Amino acid sequence: MSNTIKMIRRRAFCWRTWLHGLIGAFIQSGATAVSAMILDPQKFNLNEGLANIGKLALVSGIIGAALYLKTSPVPAEETIEEAQP
Repeated sequence: MSNTIKMIRRRAFCWRTWLHGLIGAFIQSGATAVSAMILDPQKFNLNEGLANIGKLALVSGIIGAALYLKTSPVPAEETIEEAQP
């Protein structure tokens, strides 16, 4: 009786990295909203302009996510090697 270990290769998508990048692209919209608050504080402020900040952050987030999806439309595929007795 021999104790040989068989290596199995399987392919899997790297969802975690892809999703991390997509969420990061969407979160960058917060930086755009803060920049707008600095550039035009009368339109984009935390009192009357909060709705404008939200709209700007949403649109910027959608654009950022779309640009990320343009470069990475699906998660990258990786090969995983597993030992099986």
